[in-house]
Amino acid sequence: RERLRVHRRLTEAATTWNDHARDPGALYRGLQLATAREHLTEHLDTLTPEERAFLQAGTAAHQNARRRRGLRTSVLSVVVVLALVAASLAWQQNTVSSRQRREAHARQMVGTAESLRRSDPRLAMQLSLAAWRLADLPETRAALRTAGLQPEQDTFTDPDQSEETMRWLSADGRSLISAGATQVTRWDLDTRQRLSVAPGLGALLPNTGVGSGDARWLPVIDRATAEVTLWDLVNGRHDLRPLDTANQGSEIAPSGRYLITYHAAGSRYRVSVWDPGTRRQVLRVSTPRKKKPAARKQTWINGALAREQHSGRARSERDTPDAALSADDRTLALCVPGAPLQLWDLPSGRRRELPGAPVLSGQQCRDERVSLAPDGRRLLLTTETKIRQWELPSGKEGPYVDELAVHDVSFSADGAFLMAAGVDGYVVLRMSQLDSPLFRYPYSGANAASLHLDPAANRVRFIVGPRGGTGWPATVRTLQLSTAPDIPRYDERAQSATFSLTGDKLATVYRDRVELGDVKSGRRLPGPPRVPCPGGTFWTPRCWMIAGFRHDGQAIAYGDRFGGPFSAKVWDLTQQRVTAVSPPIPFAAGLAFAGGGGTLLAVGQAGDVRTSPSTSFTSWDIRAGTAPAKTPGLAGDAIIVDPRERVLVTSRGDVADLAAGRVIPRTSGPGPGKALAFSRDASLFAVGDAAGQIALWDGDVRRHLGTLTPASASGPVTALAFSADGQVLAAGRVNGDVQLWDTAVRQPIGAPIRTPAGTVLALRVDDEALYVAGIHVPLLRYALTPAAAAAAVCRRAGQDLTAENWSAYFPGYPYRSTCGGDARRNVPAASPPRAGAISPSQRISW
Repeated sequence: RERLRVHRRLTEAATTWNDHARDPGALYRGLQLATAREHLTEHLDTLTPEERAFLQAGTAAHQNARRRRGLRTSVLSVVVVLALVAASLAWQQNTVSSRQRREAHARQMVGTAESLRRSDPRLAMQLSLAAWRLADLPETRAALRTAGLQPEQDTFTDPDQSEETMRWLSADGRSLISAGATQVTRWDLDTRQRLSVAPGLGALLPNTGVGSGDARWLPVIDRATAEVTLWDLVNGRHDLRPLDTANQGSEIAPSGRYLITYHAAGSRYRVSVWDPGTRRQVLRVSTPRKKKPAARKQTWINGALAREQHSGRARSERDTPDAALSADDRTLALCVPGAPLQLWDLPSGRRRELPGAPVLSGQQCRDERVSLAPDGRRLLLTTETKIRQWELPSGKEGPYVDELAVHDVSFSADGAFLMAAGVDGYVVLRMSQLDSPLFRYPYSGANAASLHLDPAANRVRFIVGPRGGTGWPATVRTLQLSTAPDIPRYDERAQSATFSLTGDKLATVYRDRVELGDVKSGRRLPGPPRVPCPGGTFWTPRCWMIAGFRHDGQAIAYGDRFGGPFSAKVWDLTQQRVTAVSPPIPFAAGLAFAGGGGTLLAVGQAGDVRTSPSTSFTSWDIRAGTAPAKTPGLAGDAIIVDPRERVLVTSRGDVADLAAGRVIPRTSGPGPGKALAFSRDASLFAVGDAAGQIALWDGDVRRHLGTLTPASASGPVTALAFSADGQVLAAGRVNGDVQLWDTAVRQPIGAPIRTPAGTVLALRVDDEALYVAGIHVPLLRYALTPAAAAAAVCRRAGQDLTAENWSAYFPGYPYRSTCGGDARRNVPAASPPRAGAISPSQRISW
């Protein structure tokens, strides 16, 4: 019955479809078509031709619609996939572009930080750290390491820019006193905050002497009467009561507690020392005066003219005496032109005997070339070429210092250290080792005044101004010493040093012994006994030990090259005894092992290789104990064997193939150089010459790869060492500097690391640290990781880059803390020592 009803409706629909010229719009669709097909597909023989055609047309239309829907779905799917691919590519490109922009900006900030290194050191450190946080690149890592080790700590420029304003540092070096016409200001140099403000000197400023140390009173000299009155810096008041007359000027003692006045009358000069607080005359000395005194020649060095004009010394006579007081105000040195230097004891008011007192010229007196140690027990005299010293009261002259054109010196508070300023920069010396500077800072753009050296704070401060300027220097510079001054420096000089190939042991060689130590722990290891060596010095030795490690680091060969016929001994570090002694070997200067440690090689020469043909290269079979065999064609003062024990190179530039047992003849080779190094995989070889250049060769020493040339002359290369992967080469020099080089691009990595080691004797580079063995310091360790450098920068800079500076230097990048918050996760919990310094945990001394 249902089929009949469906059939009836189909008949009506087919008639309508046929009447409308078979319009596709009249065909069955959806549920109607499905119902008709369900009831009539098996009964098509009951349908008329017109009804069958109608049902078939509807079915065909339905199938066509399904195919079209499938095609649309496929096309839409493809479009969606393509859109997703395009979006992904766009995201990736945007990410790459963003990373490239970020890296480019980080490199730009590295250059900006470098340009600010001296003018604004704190900002330079902050920018270097921020650049590394923005993009971790070789350039940003190098800049960060440079920032962590840079000597420049801070600069502060007095806001009072008047050329007449006088400035000096407090006794502790922590404050700047700025005495001007409108106000007298005391600045805290650490916080850059005002500590106090007092009324200025007004019209009296041109006639007021410059202060020093913690002076409360300044001398005011009346140009007409030469009367000296006092200005109270604390209250800003002028005491009009005359203290003295000083027509030759006056000056404040270094401590700031005493005032020195100079007066000429008749045939005598008078030098008086006053206590301004009590108005008591502490000392009065009289010296002869010429009948026709000549005018004083003005001095233009580093604002000295301004100082002399304010003190009245610029108008003094040429032969006026000049006094120097010790910082404890107990000893006075009086420089009288053309006469022996006088020494006076202030508490007793008596002249002290000074045997062998130097006679100084009028120019030396005028330029204030005489200085006293804080305790008055040492006298210094600076000349055009050196700094001389005398012990007091014995008058015995001690070692001198070769320093050119020194114009100012300053002692540390305990007198153990000396800072000298010259036309080429500044140097810090330990008084017990004047021949080896603790710290050097080249600076040729300005001259320094008011030097202050504070070893306890590991810093020096001074006021600088443009060279040749007549006004007062206005900028205070703070430098961090390259290493802590309390690092023990041996009075005895090491002759040489060498690390084992394994890097865990160090041999330090002195005239009469070889000292062994464990590098990581700093523990002293049992070593060979001393050799008898009566008399002699470093410069005129009676003994000269040489040594070389076996490649496994478990044995070392050593011997005295000056002790008659040379005989090498082999010290076994495990058995702690000598296990072999070689027959006599001529001219030994360098030792090395080969043949798996079974062969000892020795190279040497008699006299100067340029004038003497007497050279020697011998090999000794340790196991067989046979007589050493000589090989012609090899000579030098040092020898190195590559880690594979296939190639040998001498300091003369000779090369031998150990596998073939022959010298390799060549028209060109590595050239002479005592600094020799193979990379640990034996793929690279480096040799440093006396001119400071480093030649890179392949591991077979057959192909020259390039030359590493420093930007400026820095002295001979004395030590070389590759990192484990060979990508970094450390080069030590005679002045204690160590420069890291990128061997791939042959460019320096950051600035040189300035060490107090003296001449660098040996180097070791690993993933985290640089180890330096020097002539004065057995071993120093410098952390090289970015995290350690970041910790040092955060500690030294004292704060993050401010939001204002971030927006100025990193526009378009959201502000991020570089030292706090998430950034601290990359900083070790135990911060490393001051940049370049060696903490007790890093100091290695046995």
